[in-house]
Amino acid sequence: MNRINGKQYKTVMAILDLKKNETVLDIGFGNGYLLQKLAKKTMRIISVVK
Repeated sequence: MNRINGKQYKTVMAILDLKKNETVLDIGFGNGYLLQKLAKKTMRIISVVK
C-alpha cells in the first residue's frame, strides 16, 4: 500500500513544508506510514481515529 501511495505521500510532505515548531492534526491516519514521516518533521502531532 505504501508503494502505491508513495507519490501522494511525497506531495503531501512537500505541500505541508512543516517546521519543528508546528503542530499537525491527523485524522484517520491509516497504517501510520505518513504519520511516521510527519513525526520526523515536527515536534507535535495530534491523531484522531474513530
